[in-house]
Amino acid sequence: MELDKKIIPCKLSGIERSETNILATLQQLDFKHESELVNKVIITLKGIIEKENQNIQIEEDSEENLRRGTLFYNFTDFNKALNLFNKSLTLNYNSAAALSNKSITLCKLNRFEEALESINEAIKINPKMVELWSNKGVILYHLNYFDDALHAYEKAIELDSSYSFAWTNRGVIFKKFYNIPEALENYIEAITLNPKNAVALSNIGVILDEIGFFEEAYEIQVKSTILNPYYPLAWYNIGVVLGKIGGSPEDILKAYDKATELNPKDADFWFNKGHALIKLNEYLKALDSFDKTTHINPNLIKAWNDKGSLLIKLSRPKEALLAFNTALKYETKIFLLVNKLIALKILGRKKEALEIIKKIEKITPKSSQDFYSLAFLFAFVNIKDKTIKYLVQAVKLDSQFKEKAKKDEIFKNLWDDKDFKKVVNN
Repeated sequence: MELDKKIIPCKLSGIERSETNILATLQQLDFKHESELVNKVIITLKGIIEKENQNIQIEEDSEENLRRGTLFYNFTDFNKALNLFNKSLTLNYNSAAALSNKSITLCKLNRFEEALESINEAIKINPKMVELWSNKGVILYHLNYFDDALHAYEKAIELDSSYSFAWTNRGVIFKKFYNIPEALENYIEAITLNPKNAVALSNIGVILDEIGFFEEAYEIQVKSTILNPYYPLAWYNIGVVLGKIGGSPEDILKAYDKATELNPKDADFWFNKGHALIKLNEYLKALDSFDKTTHINPNLIKAWNDKGSLLIKLSRPKEALLAFNTALKYETKIFLLVNKLIALKILGRKKEALEIIKKIEKITPKSSQDFYSLAFLFAFVNIKDKTIKYLVQAVKLDSQFKEKAKKDEIFKNLWDDKDFKKVVNN
């Protein structure tokens, strides 16, 4: 997208900013209604006209490059946004706005150390700007400097105790350390200060989900999307909760569709959408979702694994083997080795399959997933006693594997077996 005119970014004030999307209001017009927008645009236009009268070109205008960076940020073109913020700073290195926006853009690019440097420079220029301290807290959180992040949020609150967003992020810190009462207290304070704070409301919904109040969590997430229909995480959370309360596959997919539409660069959104598509037997579309997931986050082992399993289902074992091998480059897990073994067996590569079995035997199973994977393996090779043995251990550690075993077709030959029924129905 190329622009040959000067621009004025605008944001409806009712649209809440998310935890990692805190572009300060100083580079885009916040408006509550059309008449306010018109007045603010007129004021901004006067400044633009004055610069044009002075023959200041776009490429020489720091504020124009800042506004353009904001536009491309909102289009999620973060590399282009970063270039424009850098250009703005070249023209005016004392711009706290450009430094702040640069820092948040670097966050989006997972360049957190550089982001911290930028936000610190912005704070030196304007130490009393509340948004800067809140942004710094976000960056420190991503760097796992949680105490420092908490201090930054508290500094923001000290500067402006009515700044709802800082209370929201402070709650996130307490939630991180399982201090649920303190987290809820902060979220409630955030909503009291700003009843339209969809982020804080959605975060309360997440807590309700985690403690088993699924219906209430669903209602909260729906309210969050009513407050801010542009908040992707709330739509994602709706999809998650619907999966727990027996929502229709179509409704679950709609929620993930909305989440990926609003934020197409979140790997978890695409991953969950892939599974929603599988439930609707839309296997090729699901495969496309997993492809997008691994493109965004190549280190996400579960995505490579589930992509491989889907490719097995689609009778594409060579591609499946490639997916499992990619996952194993990042970490050696029993379930990945088992799935690789299945792909090798299908391909008739017996010698390599035997090597995988030897490798699996050397690993001591520890988690419920490990034991379930071993049960899966022995069900695949039709060794009943070992299948039951490992399934018992998996279920003992995590009862959710009872229902999983009833649905996984690898155990189909055992579904009517009395020993199998004893394990999954007990």
